[in-house]
Amino acid sequence: NSLGGTTIGGPQCQPRTIQIQVISGHCLPKPRGAKVGEAIDPYVRVELHDVRTCSDGREEYVSDDYQTPVVKNNGFCPSWNSGQYRSFRVHNPDVAMFHFQVLDEDLGMDDKIASAAIPVNCLREGYRSISLCSGYWSHLPSGPFEYACLLVRIHFDE
Repeated sequence: NSLGGTTIGGPQCQPRTIQIQVISGHCLPKPRGAKVGEAIDPYVRVELHDVRTCSDGREEYVSDDYQTPVVKNNGFCPSWNSGQYRSFRVHNPDVAMFHFQVLDEDLGMDDKIASAAIPVNCLREGYRSISLCSGYWSHLPSGPFEYACLLVRIHFDE
């Protein structure tokens, strides 16, 4: 599907590799804004959503994801600072988005805690603080999570 004779993102769109390291979380809330209950066991899922142009000119949706280890009983300041980056191949930086999702490991189904979606062309290299919103893409009754955030490190391979 092309727009005006060029593919989504335009003809100058060059694939690139982006490396992301999830370092820590801060002030992560309990599921559904609960005030009491057990400490959460958070982990972060980083998802890349992208569009790739095939050799025959077709455009197709592609995704890639990475998940940090679980940090037991620490929603206040969990650390995933392993020093390792996860590389993502971005085919179309003008269209691609990263989705950072914080989940609480539970028996049965894991609870959504908070998330943020960021277009690739809005990312900057270096250490970045990513503000989080409710895991259900809305604000809790008390408003946005004023202090909930992830600390990540981003590196662009040229």
